Amino acid sequence: MSRLSRAGAIAALGSASLLLASTAVAAPDPAPGPVDEGGVPLLVEVTDQGALAMTVDTSPVALSESGSDSDVRQFTGVLPTVTVTDTRTTSDEGVAWAVVGDTSDFEAVDSGSVISGTYLGWAPRLVSTPPDDDGSVVEGVPVASEADDGTGVVGGYDLLVSTFDSSDAREFGASWEASADLALRVPVVEAPPGSYSATLTLSLFEG
Repeated sequence: MSRLSRAGAIAALGSASLLLASTAVAAPDPAPGPVDEGGVPLLVEVTDQGALAMTVDTSPVALSESGSDSDVRQFTGVLPTVTVTDTRTTSDEGVAWAVVGDTSDFEAVDSGSVISGTYLGWAPRLVSTPPDDDGSVVEGVPVASEADDGTGVVGGYDLLVSTFDSSDAREFGASWEASADLALRVPVVEAPPGSYSATLTLSLFEG
């Protein structure tokens, strides 16, 4: 490049630099802050309205054969204690509750054989009530095995039910204990030998 050409190129670059510099925008001033501030404390007290809770002894229950005959194999046991504690203080309607049981099928550990849960029946019963209980909590009705033309404890059946709908019936706020006599009654032809297990699920529903 000739000396004249280099000078022209430098002049051109100088013009570009000046042009870029001329398009630069100054940063705006920061927004003004408050002249003064004051904090107002806000206070609220949330009272204890109690709670509805269930405690279940989840120890395994071994059903033992008792009362079998030539047509039906029968295995019996006792449901561990189920405790419901209600200390709520709300007076709204819909505070009744129920403990509901639902069993799975019995499955053999090794062979894969299955005994339908419909063959498990139960007879719920109250174990203990509060001193001031007025009879507003009752046990569920018995459910028979399918072997006895029942449905078995499948699909949800009441173990324990409250019948009150306001806090007036439970101002004492206490606990109830329940259990159930269990009976697995299976037709002989549907009970192949094996070690079986099932799960009896207990759920506490409000309202």
